Amino acid sequence: MKSGEISEKFVAVRLTGGDDITPEVKEFMSRYGVRGYPTLYVMNAAGHVVVPKVGRTVDAMLAALAEGGTAETKFAELAAKTDPAGKKEYRDGLKGRMAWDDVASLIEADVKTAPSAEVYGELAGTYAACGRTADERATLEKALKLYKDAKDRTAWRIRLATMDHDLGKATSREEADQFVAASTKALEDLLAKMAKEKDSAGSAEVNVALGSILQRMGKADDAEKRFDAALAADPKGRAAPASLMGKANCAWSRKDWAGCKAQLEKLLAEFKDSEEAKNAPRGVENCDKKMASEKK
Repeated sequence: MKSGEISEKFVAVRLTGGDDITPEVKEFMSRYGVRGYPTLYVMNAAGHVVVPKVGRTVDAMLAALAEGGTAETKFAELAAKTDPAGKKEYRDGLKGRMAWDDVASLIEADVKTAPSAEVYGELAGTYAACGRTADERATLEKALKLYKDAKDRTAWRIRLATMDHDLGKATSREEADQFVAASTKALEDLLAKMAKEKDSAGSAEVNVALGSILQRMGKADDAEKRFDAALAADPKGRAAPASLMGKANCAWSRKDWAGCKAQLEKLLAEFKDSEEAKNAPRGVENCDKKMASEKK
């Protein structure tokens, strides 16, 4: 049988999620970006994701395993490169493999030789990806002291306020509710600090973070109030595109297709170069389909 070829040459590992998920599996899912079931990866003994997309049939699995062998050979050649372009390609390759500890080691070297706000932010994000919370916290705290004018300063403060209550790490609805309450309180405290500092742009970002949490919990009306507050605080700032997208999502959850479309069109008109605008055309198209369907 073809399935025998898999068991003869490779070790099959199955992790169970859902109601039976353990903290260890939850950490694995976070580290490797698992968003749904089933998710199939080809990994090597070092924990690198060699093939990130694998089909469910035996033939597809055998093809992925063969692809993995080729990928390993190419990656070994990449690791041997010493020129700047080759080193960057190797680093990007490690990121693609979700080899976060190896990536962190490379960025740690950059922090020592060529420190910058961007490098510190990248290092903190990498620590977050591999679950090194203490290292992430220390990196962000140091970055805040070193770079008073960094563009990501508010994002760092938001992360520090909420990292101990990461909703993605909740293993039950009850725990999720506790995390939401704790994160909401921490962000409201941060919002009060922003008001004292007269930081309208920062206040907008914090309100977007609050709105996003409420939205994830299905509280669209409360979330929309936060997105409105963000727009009122800084209508043309960096948080505005996310606020408009948030309002569009709130309208969609209420099946207000016209309202959703209006927010997306405003996003496209006013912030066409934003990341959020990249997904807006498809959203507009989906709204049109919903409205057309209801007219039939």
